[in-house]
Amino acid sequence: NKYVRMKVVVMLVLLAAVAPAVAEEQELNCYDGPFESVLLDGCVDDCRSFEALQEAEQHCNTLGASCGGITKSAYGDDEAINLGVGLYEVREGPGIEAARGDTTWIKQVDCQPGSNDTPQEKAAVGDLMGLVENHELTPSTDNSLGEYCFSYSSPVQGQYVEGCVDECKSFDTLDEAEAHCNSIDDCGGVTHSLYGEGQSWHEGKGPFEVRQGPTLKASKDGDISWIRIEHPCEEKGGGDAEEYFDTDSLESSVQMADRSLMMSVVYLVGLLGGCSLLVYAAYIQGHEKTIELVDDAREKVRQILERREARRSTPLSSQGAYQSL
Repeated sequence: NKYVRMKVVVMLVLLAAVAPAVAEEQELNCYDGPFESVLLDGCVDDCRSFEALQEAEQHCNTLGASCGGITKSAYGDDEAINLGVGLYEVREGPGIEAARGDTTWIKQVDCQPGSNDTPQEKAAVGDLMGLVENHELTPSTDNSLGEYCFSYSSPVQGQYVEGCVDECKSFDTLDEAEAHCNSIDDCGGVTHSLYGEGQSWHEGKGPFEVRQGPTLKASKDGDISWIRIEHPCEEKGGGDAEEYFDTDSLESSVQMADRSLMMSVVYLVGLLGGCSLLVYAAYIQGHEKTIELVDDAREKVRQILERREARRSTPLSSQGAYQSL
């Protein structure tokens, strides 16, 4: 109601007045903020956290109305990242509370996150539409290029098409997924996923997901992908897509990237293992400085995990619906 909304707005204004300036935190499309020293109450998806703001934004949009926004935690940036705990948490809301050092972005109601045009781009489109309406500019009706059709590559094993389109909607069959992909301008292909996001299907009911692309990423779960190829219909009448898409070269490049990544992981594991053995040996031998460092690290890990658990169990301090400021 109006009273609750006014209460939330007044609280945000007061918090902004006493908080320090937000340091280099960017604004997000369809989100209000960033608000300094504000915590968004409640967890969604177990307060899943990400190291990058854009990753948290994408996941919050995927969760739909159940996600009320994003809070950047203030409990130790370097320590959190080193432990594999991201800084940007997806939160439920709509309640908010003061939390020194936290930064929050609150999702707007009924806003379409897929519209990422900047104000300059929107102004440019408005100027062009004005010229058309005033008959100062006539849109081209040249259809000499003809219609375009879509084909799909041979299956690419062990890879998934990066990014979601239409919330990674999934289908029972490949034909259904390809037909839906063809109806979406930004669709880059289809991925057969064993688990899907968070080991559960996206919006839909089957394993074949429509994806954005065009980047391919290595999958540890045995995913299989088909890349969408756009071509003039007269040049391609439903033949083999491999004439237009060199899948052998693509798979070879992917395999080389996989091998390079695996070697890097092996070297890193070996280096970490060697360092761990040296630290362990020094600790066993009673090296005073090593014992001090190890005990200090244990204490910091314990404190971070305790603070994170406390944040998850924090009760809502305020209730009500939040809409765009």
